[in-house]
Amino acid sequence: MATPAPVSPVRSTRALKIGFGAAGALFSVSALPTVGFLVATSAPDDVGVLELMPFVFAAALLVVTPPLAGFLAAVVPSDPRTLEGRRQFRTIAIVSAALVLIGAVALVISTSLGVASGGVAAGIVGGSIILTVGSLYIGFVIRHHDAARPPATWSPQGLEATTARKNMLRVVWTFVITLLVAAVAFVLLGLVSGEEPRFILTGILLATSIAFIAASVTCLVVVFPLSFRARGIFGGDTPLQRRVSKVVLGRRTRRGISSTVGQIESSDLNSAEQIVAAKYAAVMAALLPFQFAQSALILGAVLFGQLSNLSTRNNDLAVLNLSLIAFVLVAGCAITPFILRQVRRVRQYRDDHHLDSLAT
Repeated sequence: MATPAPVSPVRSTRALKIGFGAAGALFSVSALPTVGFLVATSAPDDVGVLELMPFVFAAALLVVTPPLAGFLAAVVPSDPRTLEGRRQFRTIAIVSAALVLIGAVALVISTSLGVASGGVAAGIVGGSIILTVGSLYIGFVIRHHDAARPPATWSPQGLEATTARKNMLRVVWTFVITLLVAAVAFVLLGLVSGEEPRFILTGILLATSIAFIAASVTCLVVVFPLSFRARGIFGGDTPLQRRVSKVVLGRRTRRGISSTVGQIESSDLNSAEQIVAAKYAAVMAALLPFQFAQSALILGAVLFGQLSNLSTRNNDLAVLNLSLIAFVLVAGCAITPFILRQVRRVRQYRDDHHLDSLAT
């Protein structure tokens, strides 16, 4: 009987990354409304929604910490097998523990004041601790696997504009197909069960949120391989990575004249380092748009999820929904100019340093 071929470490790690990213996306979108609902339904009758808001925001800190900790652990710049890498991982773990502790103390204070149920608070704190530890462990495993993989031979293949358009079309088609399937399912469910039109509207909004999540997961299929390629260019040399990042991402253009005010000049790099910088710019020019799209899609999923909650009748959590909608809009307005500026800078550097002149 033939022995089955072993699973490729590269493929198994990629599956772990995609699964971890998908779980993080689903958790980020669904956990906040779920926690808000549990807090509101378990609170004493004489406690208003506004009085619950400090409790809800403390709980939100405990909800956001696990996926954030896992993501940061998975993208630690330095090799986790080195002293610098272990130091960076410890820093992430300590900061994550501090955030959980702050959220836990705030929940205990709110519970002692009779604002919310102690059982719900204990469940949120316990769940946050378990998920944070698990996320840190999975993030460390992912980063450790990436560090152990031999760096890929440099090639501009996969960085072409045509490849980027094909990948973006996959994201768009994933969104459209998921939206159509989910919307039709909710509409049919509403018609068969005889629900009022409000239910169908809520279903369409929820279907849109699901479509945003599916599209964001599709972005991860592009983001993770490109992130590995970007780190592999430096061969674990963290100081070089910092210098090159400042050169590539620090360029500014004013009235068509390139400058690097407050940053390291490209001329400060030797010839070999300039080749590394050009390669890094080529990868980042392909990576940053999908990182931006993935973040925007997650925010879109949260936005439409809250809109679907607002469309329901007798919504006692309208203040919480409106607060989350305001947060999404503010976050989107805050990060969009920054990311677009980064994309513009890295594309400028890539265009100024043509790949045709690079040594392999």
